[in-house]
Amino acid sequence: MNLKDDEKQAIGLVADLIMPALVRRKTEGVELERHSRNFWNKLKKRLPEEDVKTIQEQPEDAASKNKFEEGLGTLMSAQNIKMSVVAFLYNNGIEL
Repeated sequence: MNLKDDEKQAIGLVADLIMPALVRRKTEGVELERHSRNFWNKLKKRLPEEDVKTIQEQPEDAASKNKFEEGLGTLMSAQNIKMSVVAFLYNNGIEL
């Protein structure tokens, strides 16, 4: 997997936005914000089931964050995922 620096930065930013939201959902029962929920649902369909299960059961774990970043990095080869990442970051007020 040969990612550019801006792709690595985008993956890190997405992980920094999604993982805390998943922790809040698990611990406090707070539902994900609409953009986060839509993006997470899109990724869940494409990530391996085992990784999704681990990420949802232990979102506070550093290993879960690494699995998320690795999985998203693998998916970044598809243009539609790249555009989804850009749109998700833009909707959260982040421009690369």
